[in-house]
Amino acid sequence: MISIRAIASGDIGAILSLERARIGDSLGLVELEQAVKGAGYLCWVATADERLVGYILCSLTSGEAELYSIAVAPDHEGRGIGRALMDEAFKELKAHGAQKILLEVEVGNERAYRLYLRQGFKEYRRRKGYYGGVDAICMEREI
Repeated sequence: MISIRAIASGDIGAILSLERARIGDSLGLVELEQAVKGAGYLCWVATADERLVGYILCSLTSGEAELYSIAVAPDHEGRGIGRALMDEAFKELKAHGAQKILLEVEVGNERAYRLYLRQGFKEYRRRKGYYGGVDAICMEREI
């Protein structure tokens, strides 16, 4: 059974490990600590049998949210965890006053791109060479 909850301070190490395994070292300790404190960042985690198997980290400023990072453990992919994390985040962000949410995804990350399209995101521009020479697709959706 998968459960989704807000981040707790004890989750930071597991999130950083998952981030390194899935994406690399792009996520910072500072952002996670701020999410625990509720200071500009909001984070939710997915757990299965008390093991952290996914997370989503967002920022919120003046009614506009940004999906900063999302990852699911490889052995739990394809089970709807990414969608469930996004649904929870969007519900909470809306409750905090967000009217829309933005994100960027690397060209070629088809799995994430398809998830974002299914979640109602639309492409609004591209950033040339944003990810070390690889373009970024900028997407948005109303909440």
